[in-house]
Amino acid sequence: MIKPLTSLRFFFALMVFLSHLGFLYGINAQTDVGLDSFVREYISFKEGYLGVSFFFILSGFILSYNYLDKFKNKTISYKNYIRARFFRIVPLHWLTLIVSIFLSIAYINNITGFLLKLAANTFLLQSFVPVKDFYFGFNGVSWSISDEMFFYTLFPLLVLWIYKKKQNYFLAVLSLCIPILALSFFYNYSNSYWLFYVNPFFRIFDFIIGILLFKVYLKLKEFNFKINFTFVEITAILMLVCFVSFKDQVHQSFRWSIYYWIPMTWIILVFSLAKGLISKILSHKSLLLLGEISFSFYMIHQLVIKVLWALNFKLHFTKSSILITLLSFLISVVLSYIAYNFFEKPINKRFKKPSL
Repeated sequence: MIKPLTSLRFFFALMVFLSHLGFLYGINAQTDVGLDSFVREYISFKEGYLGVSFFFILSGFILSYNYLDKFKNKTISYKNYIRARFFRIVPLHWLTLIVSIFLSIAYINNITGFLLKLAANTFLLQSFVPVKDFYFGFNGVSWSISDEMFFYTLFPLLVLWIYKKKQNYFLAVLSLCIPILALSFFYNYSNSYWLFYVNPFFRIFDFIIGILLFKVYLKLKEFNFKINFTFVEITAILMLVCFVSFKDQVHQSFRWSIYYWIPMTWIILVFSLAKGLISKILSHKSLLLLGEISFSFYMIHQLVIKVLWALNFKLHFTKSSILITLLSFLISVVLSYIAYNFFEKPINKRFKKPSL
């Protein structure tokens, strides 16, 4: 475990949470429970989708950290690897899917379409379908889990190819030109949201960056740096702040992924070395716990927001969306803690063991 990176997972999951507060404002525009101007302007973070870029890049990095030597030395089989990855993400996905089904039953108007979407979600294929009702069907955030499962499936082939020869590393870096060229030609495409944000064949380049970044990490670990790493960590955070500050100067299609490659890679690389004061703070056990429950938080939070909005719409227990925001956050954290300790961990412990 690289402790600072584990803790950072929660902060980027929190950014995704903040971006979904716009759900309250958009749906409640004609009601008395719309987002307060303070929440809309200062708390709702419209660029929260950058957290997905962080997770995709981090995924490639951490899988390389955990499995590169095992695959190179042939101490793990593909079967046992994919089994471990399957039980890392799919059970919680299925649990939230079941909850989502109950929440959406009242809105079914086409049983065939419902069953098709259910099948796609069940088998984590929804992100391959360029139709919003499919890739955002049921628990909307699970589209990224569909992408992750695709990345996991290809990881052994990618990591062994990249690390086999030096020229393969160069070709992997060169391959990053592909999404840049694609964006240059199709950034105004009518379905650019799916093509550049959801599409697993495009987002796999984020994942590849993580694999490449691990090779840089291995090289840097060999050096004995005599610099102030706290300052370096501050620059990494400030770089992300600067990129967000200048976001309006960049076309939205680029911001779905490519625009944030540089600050995300720098943040992951700097904090993977864990040499500064901020890394020390991030290594505190309380922040590590938040990092460990971050996957549950990511998978649960949007359902909590929707349920609270629906309850408030019917019961009118508050006109303050600040209160709804705080309740959504606190309930999501509590449920995430419960899900992690009583669902995620037991399942991982039971099923991640190598099969005979």
